[in-house]
Amino acid sequence: MINGSNFNINTSENVFKFVYFSQEVEHINSCLTNISNTFNELKLEIDSENNNREDLFQKIPELKLNLLRKESNIAVFGIFKSGKSTLINAILDQKILPSRTNRATGVITSISYDSQKYANIIFEYFLGYGDERIDVDKIDKYILLNTSDVIAKPPENIKKVEIKLPDFFLPEDCYLTDTPGLLDNQYLTELSYCEIEKSDLVILALRADKLLSEKEREAISYVNNLLKGNIIFIINRMGVICDDDEEEEEENKRQEEKLLKLANKTLQDCGNSFSGKPAIITTDALSILKNDTSTRGIIYRQGVNNLKLQLTQLFNCFLTERLILLSRIGVINNYLNHLINYSQLQISWLDIKIKNLEDLAEKDWQERKVIFSQEVSNIRLNLEKEKQDIINKLQTLISGSLSKARYIINSDNPEWVNTVKRDWNADNKVYANRISENIKNILNNINIKIPNSYQYFISNLNLEEDFGSQVSSVVGGSFMLGMIRGIGNLLDNNWREEHFGDVKKEVTKTEQVLRNNIDNYFVKLEESVKIYEKEYEPILEKPQELLDSYSDKETYLNIISQSTQFLDFMVKITQDIQDWNKQFDIVWKDFAKNIINSFSSEYPKKLKSIKSNEDLNNYINDIVKFYLKLWQSEKEDQGIWLEILMREYPIMGQDFVDSLNQMEINIPSQPVFLWSKKEIGAIASAVIIGIIILLWGQDMSNFNFDLITLRQGMISAGFIYTVFSVVKKIREKRIEDETNNLIKKLTSQIEIYHEKLGTVIKAIN
Repeated sequence: MINGSNFNINTSENVFKFVYFSQEVEHINSCLTNISNTFNELKLEIDSENNNREDLFQKIPELKLNLLRKESNIAVFGIFKSGKSTLINAILDQKILPSRTNRATGVITSISYDSQKYANIIFEYFLGYGDERIDVDKIDKYILLNTSDVIAKPPENIKKVEIKLPDFFLPEDCYLTDTPGLLDNQYLTELSYCEIEKSDLVILALRADKLLSEKEREAISYVNNLLKGNIIFIINRMGVICDDDEEEEEENKRQEEKLLKLANKTLQDCGNSFSGKPAIITTDALSILKNDTSTRGIIYRQGVNNLKLQLTQLFNCFLTERLILLSRIGVINNYLNHLINYSQLQISWLDIKIKNLEDLAEKDWQERKVIFSQEVSNIRLNLEKEKQDIINKLQTLISGSLSKARYIINSDNPEWVNTVKRDWNADNKVYANRISENIKNILNNINIKIPNSYQYFISNLNLEEDFGSQVSSVVGGSFMLGMIRGIGNLLDNNWREEHFGDVKKEVTKTEQVLRNNIDNYFVKLEESVKIYEKEYEPILEKPQELLDSYSDKETYLNIISQSTQFLDFMVKITQDIQDWNKQFDIVWKDFAKNIINSFSSEYPKKLKSIKSNEDLNNYINDIVKFYLKLWQSEKEDQGIWLEILMREYPIMGQDFVDSLNQMEINIPSQPVFLWSKKEIGAIASAVIIGIIILLWGQDMSNFNFDLITLRQGMISAGFIYTVFSVVKKIREKRIEDETNNLIKKLTSQIEIYHEKLGTVIKAIN
């Protein structure tokens, strides 16, 4: 049925519980979130030149899920026809996976524990996922490749096959996964690499008859770096080069040694202290499945058994957390390196884009500056022309005003002064309005402040009324003024010309004022033009695309900085994970804790049998010897860790074992006694006093059991019980204090050995 569920999503209940590195894992998760948030700051749309960005961004949630996933995954991979499926069947000691001489596996197939035996087929549809439970013996058609064509094809719509076994040898939530063969076709190779990225340890199946081709070495180098050395090598199909004849065993050994020598030389940079540096196991899976009981068959089975033991140990002890974290941060490291390279590439691309956009912006700016300069020059030229035109019009104004004034004066109008002034003001106002309109037309839609023209072009005539006009205004109007002026002519005094001369003189004076005003007006205009030129001079405008490019470059630089710091942090974690001193402290802490807890809980029960200092130290050393066996156990943290130490550093490991076996506690203290002399004396005294109370006042010659005797007996018993209870509490407190004192001394003695053994381990680093 289709349920559309995503079976890869980790819930809060499906998260690995990190103990020793919980804070570091939380910080890693936080760093991934920060990088994701930084990604969101990118502004430019994805184009054909940076189409990997979305893949990198979407990878972050997968990395976070992979970091926290509860399940541990062991992937078996190798080139096609290397016998991976057969090897897994040999490890399981039963034929579970389909295998054949031709390439077989085409689907990711995982095996894990369940109380029932079945297979779950995960289908992938357009709308989601679906699953179907089937019998394990019916899985062939869901796993095997279709090899009828030149290019082998996996079964359609099959995402994954999950096989559940009740007798699976690995812990719950630990998966053993079969992958399609590498280098068969691109799709299957990519499918296998995707599964390897979600694996905590890989088992690489090598062919004994075609060992370590160039492409195979490239794949090994990539996976080894990706998972920080969490890799084990199985040289399979040894039966092809070794004879199962018992008489040929010496030759078989030489062939095997030759193969191992070549493999060790080629793979010397692979692996780590957990898996081996490198770990190489020889076997023949097909012989194991055939239950071959020959010498070779036993050797092959022992190789697989050693592998199973190593896997069981690594995924069921305190090293499990270190092992899986090492591979998971390796995947994150690989991602960060890709991210840094991608970001650097994008910065290079953005630098080119920014340069082009800056050049275009600069070119546009220069063009706009030229246009603006021409515009301002045209404004100044037009204003200069307008100024000349204003001056010319001023001459016209003066000439017209003088002609009107002469006519008015010659008309002998007694109001000639006011008329001349009124006409002048009217003409002056028209003149000023025309100037204002012309300037506005010149500066049309240009943000230049225009001075008020009336301030500069309205200037009144300062004419005084003559005597004749004053008389004629009172007596006889224009006739009287004409007669007065006629009398003046007879007296050789031409008052009309004299009046016109006064007007002309005043107009000439006003003309000079107006000319000065024109100059001042255009000075103010020039100031406004300069302000406009300064305020509106084109600036270098950066288009939004350029600003976004700047922003994206800064974002990529930030991503590189974050990723680099992140990588430095990961280096520190990697060192801590593989630090022998810290691993030793953990196993020793549990070892010491077991001794202390055993002593503190059992010792108070042994007080009757421990009478001397020798008995005390013998008892403590019996406890020590009991827990020293932990270092020899294949299932205990101490034994697993010591086995790895002996494998990686045999000389130091032997020094460690020798020092460990010499461990003997010698506490120069008396044991804790069940009862002290004071406590026994106090109880004895209480008994004597009780007897005295009981017998007080009794006639010993005629002793009778009466009420008085009963009362004295109760008082006596109560007194003895009270004293005994108090002494008992004092005794319990004394035993607790003395035991705690012994525990402190025992702890101090154990710490001496901790420091002594620690010096051996420190030599490794």
